[in-house]
Amino acid sequence: MVRALNPKAPSTFQKLLSWIEEQSNSTTSVLPGHHSGTWKKLWRRLFRQVYESNGVLRREESKGQPLDVIRGQTSDPIVVDLFSLATMPEMQRFVVATILRQLVEARTGMKAIRGLVYTVVLDELNRFAPKGARDPITQLIEMVAAEMRSQGIILLGAQQQASRVSEKVIENAAIRALGQTGSLELGMPIWKFLTPSARERAMNLRPEEKLIIQATFRQPMLVRIPFPAWAMNPDEAVLPTANNQSDVDYSDLIDE
Repeated sequence: MVRALNPKAPSTFQKLLSWIEEQSNSTTSVLPGHHSGTWKKLWRRLFRQVYESNGVLRREESKGQPLDVIRGQTSDPIVVDLFSLATMPEMQRFVVATILRQLVEARTGMKAIRGLVYTVVLDELNRFAPKGARDPITQLIEMVAAEMRSQGIILLGAQQQASRVSEKVIENAAIRALGQTGSLELGMPIWKFLTPSARERAMNLRPEEKLIIQATFRQPMLVRIPFPAWAMNPDEAVLPTANNQSDVDYSDLIDE
């Protein structure tokens, strides 16, 4: 039997918070048998989740506006800012899983566009697919890494310690780029295929050097990646000096 939704039920997160607060202060709760302290604890947890997830969860609206990343042709990159959710790692994982689920459905459905490729770049990969985790989000990322490359979803992940990432994700990586790495990390089972000489080289790489590991290579390939010619952040900008002051235009710095 299908039951219709209660039209008087809270339709937004803000109304739900108010409803829970009323239950904690009411002697005639619609759900009897729960102590007021239980209601207050539920309210505090929901309050933190809703307010710290600002920008993802809409407090005052009954319908959201989910991000649509599906494209029918080549488009400019889409940058999803997860930094504002730095205090809510579970919400960061929720956003990433939502995007990946959209891509999986787009590439495996009947309307999949032949030849279209999606490239997903994730930093701090262990946050989204940690080693030993079996939750649905980790399993989704493992499935993308293991099965979806042939369907046009390319996952590029970055992590300081690969040993902290799901083994299934690492093992299904077609290409691995290894920068300067400590002996403790290189001693992990995930790097046991490296020869002693390759491990020694990995421990002594320069910042611009990387070891490229691919199944078709007999040995890791040493490559040098030049630094960009422009500043990546304000701290890297070249400040005026005695040698280049004549070439600097200070007109924009004058306070009118």
